[in-house]
Amino acid sequence: MVDDKQVVKGFLRLCVRYADDSIARKEERLGTAAERGGDKSGLAAWKAYRDFTAHAIQEIDDGVLEEWFEHLQEGEDWRPSPDTESGESGDSATAGGKDQASGGGEGQASGDGREGDPTGFTSIATAGLGFEQRRALLDGIISPRPLVLASTRSGEGIDNLAGLSSLAVVSNNPPLVAISLSQDRDGRKRDTLVNLGENGRITLHVLPSSREMAAIVAATSKALPADESEWGIIEVDRAQSPTEGDWPATFPLALAALECELLQSYELPEGAVAELCILGVRNILAPASTISAIQGGATLSSLCQHGSYRLTPAPDGWGYDCQP
Repeated sequence: MVDDKQVVKGFLRLCVRYADDSIARKEERLGTAAERGGDKSGLAAWKAYRDFTAHAIQEIDDGVLEEWFEHLQEGEDWRPSPDTESGESGDSATAGGKDQASGGGEGQASGDGREGDPTGFTSIATAGLGFEQRRALLDGIISPRPLVLASTRSGEGIDNLAGLSSLAVVSNNPPLVAISLSQDRDGRKRDTLVNLGENGRITLHVLPSSREMAAIVAATSKALPADESEWGIIEVDRAQSPTEGDWPATFPLALAALECELLQSYELPEGAVAELCILGVRNILAPASTISAIQGGATLSSLCQHGSYRLTPAPDGWGYDCQP
């Protein structure tokens, strides 16, 4: 059954990727002659298909469709029924994600997620979830998150780049941020964590919201030997920091960057393989026009992580001023 699941999930992921690329192409060509007037209904259909397929993958991960995999034998005359408990959950998946299709938005759940029951929440004990299930839920709930490209330098002078989505501002006075740096699947500490421990400095770059930047983040996420630099696999030349002193290389296409020093690090409890690093923000790098705009109340159209793997622009919809 495990092999069946992996094959089905792998196929569905390819469908999602194909749909994403089709949506992107249609959005770029919308209204042009090549798109024959820009068929918005066709675009909506592709988005519904993508959301439907992504929802099916999630239900496989959550175990909702477990019974379905027990009836994959060729020729078996079995069909899931919406009248049964498992069939009701399956109906949600096979109805094209009913809640999503009725106004939930692109890849999002709509309403309060209570299936029409206003009496309360469903409680899920995290201790009973597998890693993928737990990550999907946490990443989907705490989302979107700011994504930064971290630049560090090893004691041997090797420059490193890595994408991080664990950044949080924990104090404005003094200016402090926190990041969480984990081990890889082989139990080896990430180069970013090793480098930060060796020289205590890191530069966190906020990136423009473009597919080019998303591809760069994806490229730098590949595991490389410690003596190789991610700068060698991207088509961007590193720049020297404008700040006096030995700071890590600067990514010149960033919207802005924070040059930070490591103040404290903590091993996380309950057997976590990550370390929590508290950083002091020493310098802010940005064009003068960007600094003026931010001080005037503007926000950056930056790259974010939405869910576990999807990179998107920062939200730019309605706003509510809650300034005291």
